[in-house]
Amino acid sequence: MAASLIRLHFHDCFVQGCDASILLDDSPTIQSEKSAGPNANSARGFDVIEAAKTAVERICPGVVSCADILAVAACDAPVAVGGPSWPVRVGRRDSTTANFNAANTDLPDLFLVHKTSLQPSATRGSVRQTWLPSQVCMLRK
Repeated sequence: MAASLIRLHFHDCFVQGCDASILLDDSPTIQSEKSAGPNANSARGFDVIEAAKTAVERICPGVVSCADILAVAACDAPVAVGGPSWPVRVGRRDSTTANFNAANTDLPDLFLVHKTSLQPSATRGSVRQTWLPSQVCMLRK
């Protein structure tokens, strides 16, 4: 699941910024990024983020965004399996829109070779952030 959460966060950030737009479901006004070609039947971890959001809402309702939960989960998941950690800055706002078309055109194809697939991301900027785990619930109080 660690790799899936990192990939989910990357796919969220690559389309229209780290705004949790990938978590939005289809609605009468939204065509979800979940069903875009690069995400359909391959993006996983939505249930993990939803469970984390539910748990956080019980402790500090209305304070922590889904975007921050996704970013923190993508950072903490590798640590849970013996991998690296990095600082994650919190304070993101959740999107109320998704961009299905950008998800289809901007996300790297799963089947491109590694060297080629890294080239588009060089123009997107860094996803690296800073996070203080003990202060997540205190951020917007």
